[in-house]
Amino acid sequence: MSHRAHPPHEVYRESVLLYRRKGHPRGGEQPPARYDPRGSLLFARSGLRLADHHRAHPGAGGLRRPARTLKSLGGVGLQPHRSHRRLALRLPRPGGERMSPPIFSSHLDARGVLQVQMDTPGSEVNIFSARAAEELIEVMAAVDPDVTRAVVFKSAKARSFINGAQLMLASAVQSPESIFEMTALLRRAYASVKRCPVPTIALVTGSCYGCGVEFSLNCDFRVATDSPDATFYMTEIADYLNTPAFGSTQRLPPMMGLERGLGFLLWGHRLWGKRALEHRLIDALLPLDGIEEALDALIDQILSDQRRPHAPQAESAERIAQVTEATRALIARLPDAYHRIYTRCLDLMVHAAKRGTHPPTEDDFRRELAAAGETLVETQAQSARSFLYLRQVAERVHVRRLPRRQPLELTLKRGVDAHADTFFDELSARPLRDIRYRISGGADAAEYPLSLHLSSTTDADESGAPTPLLLKIHGGAPPTSLPDDGVFHLRRPLPGLTLEACERALPGTGTRPLLEVRLPSGFERAPGHLFEWLDACGFAVIFSRARDTFLSDRFLLATLAPALASLRAGLSAADVHATLRHIGMVPSPVLSARQSFAPEALNSALRPHLPDTWEGPADQHLRDLLGDLPSASGAPSPRLSAAMHLNLLATILTARESGELAHPTVADVIARELLGYPVGRTSLCEHLTPGRVSAMLEQVDPRLLPTAHITLAQAFAEQTRAFYV
Repeated sequence: MSHRAHPPHEVYRESVLLYRRKGHPRGGEQPPARYDPRGSLLFARSGLRLADHHRAHPGAGGLRRPARTLKSLGGVGLQPHRSHRRLALRLPRPGGERMSPPIFSSHLDARGVLQVQMDTPGSEVNIFSARAAEELIEVMAAVDPDVTRAVVFKSAKARSFINGAQLMLASAVQSPESIFEMTALLRRAYASVKRCPVPTIALVTGSCYGCGVEFSLNCDFRVATDSPDATFYMTEIADYLNTPAFGSTQRLPPMMGLERGLGFLLWGHRLWGKRALEHRLIDALLPLDGIEEALDALIDQILSDQRRPHAPQAESAERIAQVTEATRALIARLPDAYHRIYTRCLDLMVHAAKRGTHPPTEDDFRRELAAAGETLVETQAQSARSFLYLRQVAERVHVRRLPRRQPLELTLKRGVDAHADTFFDELSARPLRDIRYRISGGADAAEYPLSLHLSSTTDADESGAPTPLLLKIHGGAPPTSLPDDGVFHLRRPLPGLTLEACERALPGTGTRPLLEVRLPSGFERAPGHLFEWLDACGFAVIFSRARDTFLSDRFLLATLAPALASLRAGLSAADVHATLRHIGMVPSPVLSARQSFAPEALNSALRPHLPDTWEGPADQHLRDLLGDLPSASGAPSPRLSAAMHLNLLATILTARESGELAHPTVADVIARELLGYPVGRTSLCEHLTPGRVSAMLEQVDPRLLPTAHITLAQAFAEQTRAFYV
């Protein structure tokens, strides 16, 4: 899964533990209604079903509790013995918690290095839970510097180091003030690592997100493999719209510099490999082949005092002021509702930068924690957390079981297709464990140039996909026809947005380049190994059964067309940009389209999405829309906002009716990753309730969208059935 977070069953179990610690008796230990696990299963009508949403987030999108326990969510089965990818809940047995293996195991090697390994039972990712904190405190208390020379923290999970504690924390915090008590145990655990009397080393070979990053900041050294598998990502603001709680605002600026620290924490830049090393987030890179040997050599350097941790940096007051001013300008381009949290986080980080080489004080950490408590309980943060579950459902619609990574080989016949060549070169520059890239000879224009080979295994995939898989890459302008030929057709609706460019976006909101995979007919399931590989490369992957045109192209064009029509109706380009900012679409789909297409490339593709009254060419309006960003500020247009939403609603309804869109959550992922739709509203489909659609119909200018789309919206509003009920 692209955004690793806490399994719902872990969230519930940790809430129970925290509830007990506040002095409630174990006998009859039913937690209050707020923690009712069945409240996290959402029932929807046939064909429109939604999955987990923890009841600890009341009011997030108006989602309601079902009248019964569900065995299926839109066809996504619930199996309690499965991990969180199946969105299942593991309930505690009456009379006590289910016994499970320890999370941390450790052994002292012959050199006196304590190897501490984390392995959260029943989860595909490591979660720094309350139980994990207790175990770690015990492990660190037993470290004797007369016996132990260094401590290495590593993970037993192939693709996860630590993926945070954010949802557990969010479910436990009842008020801004309660965060101090609710985080006390985890802060003690982090502090036990920071105070360790011998060098501590975080060995990161899998994803390190959110509170996992903050855990690693308490280690003396951070080392990682040179691979996107070992990606560092701060989820708190980009994904959850709340301030971090475990010291990152105070530790990152002196370590990385203010500008780079802001990019990483505030703008959601993902760091791995050489960029993580250049940004001073890690101290060393390890090769994918020979990790243990390279680690042993590094430990020898540390023990012999040949390598020391990065020293904090001091920046000039002038430099800090320049970065601060530029960042405030970027914040101004965000939705108004986001300004407070982003500005609050900026102020905390500026304070840390001004402190220079002096270590943070307890008051500094308390200020950060107070800000986290305030933002955790805000409505937009609750809505943002809800989107995580929508994303999980979207992934499980076509990939029911994610296999362990098997050796794969992507083979290219170079020179057959320029788009395939570009795709191959971009991915081969991002090395992954057990993935090989090979160029074969004998280019034949009659053959598909890309094929993905899977090693022979009986437990690799449940889709029944043949091997090799033939892949067709669609770049450039939106294609107008898709053959049904048994090939996996891949589309990047913004072909100019590279993986690297997305990792540097300003302002950024944690989105990734969308990649749509059109399944061949006859495939009930998508190949799990195909999803796992593309997800690890850095794409936000969705599967569809698109016929004539890709769904993602339709979503982009459905957004651009009303903007184009509004220029003809008298609005300015500045008004269009102001409307997109008011909706919260960041990055702006108009600016993203400008980076990917020449105006003439979109002319014919836009025609079906324009209003019936449109006559003549659209070239000049396209040039105005995709031209330079206007210097003057515009005014948001409610009419244009309504037209964009109704056009997107019609696109969703049409695709659902034709069977091309398997589940509305897939549309939500497209809107989030492609259009930058704000998680502060939870999602596009959650926002499009019959009531809101009725209000939009009263506001919309019929000159901005096709009449048929207005008719579809009217029918949706009249039947009073929301996507998620």
